[in-house]
Amino acid sequence: MKFRTIVRYGVVVASVMLGASTVNVTAQEAGRDAIYSRFEEYSADTSRDKILEILDAFAQHLKLNPSLRAFLISYGGKQSCRNEALLRARLATRYLLKMDGISSNRSTILNGGYREDWVVELWVGSPDATTPLPTRTINRKRVIISGNCRLTALDASRK
Repeated sequence: MKFRTIVRYGVVVASVMLGASTVNVTAQEAGRDAIYSRFEEYSADTSRDKILEILDAFAQHLKLNPSLRAFLISYGGKQSCRNEALLRARLATRYLLKMDGISSNRSTILNGGYREDWVVELWVGSPDATTPLPTRTINRKRVIISGNCRLTALDASRK
C-alpha cells in the first residue's frame, strides 16, 4: 500500500493506493486531521479600536472563506463579573452579525474558564474540524466575581 500527503490551498489531501484503485480524501472528509487555526486574540490590554479592527479582519477572512466556521474561546479574568467570558464572546458574535453580516450559525462560543486577565481567542476551521481545547491558567477557586457585568456593545458608530 502506498500513501502520500499533498497540501493544496491549505487543505491536506491524502491519496491512498489500494491495489489498482486510488482513493482521494480531504482532511475535512477524514475528520481527524482537520483542525482549527488560531486567527487572533484580544484581551484586557487591547484598545477598543484594535478590537474592532481584529473583528473586522476576522469577518473579512470568514467572508472570503465561506466554508469556514468561527470558534471563539473566551476567558474571564482573575477578577471578573458574573458570566464575563460568555458575555464578551456574545458581544463579538453580535458585532460580526450586525456590522459584517456574519451569521451566528457560522460561529460557536466556548467558555474557556479563567486566566490572569480576560481574553477572547478567535479560531477558524472547517465544520468537521477538531475543535481547539481551552487553556485556562487559573483555578475557579482563585477568581473573584464582583457582581453583574456592565459591558457595552462593540458597534458604537464604527461603520
